[in-house]
Amino acid sequence: MKKKIKIVPVSIAAAAAAAVLWALLLPLHRPWQFALCFAFAVLAGKGAAYLKRKKDAGKSASPPEVTNAAPPPSSAAEAPASPELDWIKTEGGRALTELGRLYASIPDENVKQRIMTLTDLASKIIKDAETDPRDIPRIKNFLTVRLPETVMLLNEYDRMYSSGVTSAAEDASGKGIESVLDEMSGDFSARLDALFDQELLDIETDISAMESLLKSDGLSASDFKI
Repeated sequence: MKKKIKIVPVSIAAAAAAAVLWALLLPLHRPWQFALCFAFAVLAGKGAAYLKRKKDAGKSASPPEVTNAAPPPSSAAEAPASPELDWIKTEGGRALTELGRLYASIPDENVKQRIMTLTDLASKIIKDAETDPRDIPRIKNFLTVRLPETVMLLNEYDRMYSSGVTSAAEDASGKGIESVLDEMSGDFSARLDALFDQELLDIETDISAMESLLKSDGLSASDFKI
């Protein structure tokens, strides 16, 4: 399976720094030494890109927008998206818009805060489909099952709350709506973390390969200590 490496400034900077560090610590006289230096730089770049992506995914988002503004037109030079990605964008956009409507409709501040958290996590899961197409099957499952269940629960709560039904704050099991939404937030967060598993596995595999190369040439991690 081919790996699509997205080049970003932080990965370029990390790769360059790794190459300089290698050149300072180890000789570069033979072809295999240059090959090892290049592999080390690529690995450092991938690791830096992974950490930046993980950090970006953890940033808090602003309250969800209720407006359903049309996305900016795509450039004619851009490659056409796959049907699955188009479906994810369409269905994901509808769900996020509905969550925004519910955020504006429900007056309870505690519930609103939880809707904002759910919207933030759902948005990041949907966005990941563009970043890593390998995650599309899991994201489709999320959009087909888990997210619609969440929207349906909140719609039912909104309808009952608007009708003045006092039991609207509890589900069939007697759990308060806030408790249920907290459990859903935990599920969304776990799904988002799981999308990074394959990328992390790729980096760990590259590290193992690099260690094997170093050992085959009589080097070890201690050789990199200043």
